[in-house]
Amino acid sequence: MRYAMAELIRVIDPEAGRTYRDAVATRPAEVADALARLSSLMQRYGAAALRGDLQPFSALAKQRERWSEDYTLDVLAEQLRPQAEDAFRRRDYVAAAELYGRVRSRLSPAENKKLQLAEERGKR
Repeated sequence: MRYAMAELIRVIDPEAGRTYRDAVATRPAEVADALARLSSLMQRYGAAALRGDLQPFSALAKQRERWSEDYTLDVLAEQLRPQAEDAFRRRDYVAAAELYGRVRSRLSPAENKKLQLAEERGKR
């Protein structure tokens, strides 16, 4: 299994992992600097993995699973959002509530309000 440096950093320090960017080098001196920086980061964030500790790999696998689930839910929300908006506009509150409900954790405050209204009106 391959892991990016940002993933390894993010397991230890989520904020540092979010702001990490791979180096781009165009001159030999920049390559040397980038390699020194990578070495330093690997020693700091990958020391346990380098010692053969399997825990970091378990944490990385779990992290990837969470990212995958989040990404899947984000994509689903982008697909269902227009359908839910359309159902709400047509006053098909049962359909709107079902669609909004499938991506509840991704709803904006306005969409949450629409979900509540759709649930209430769909019961009538």
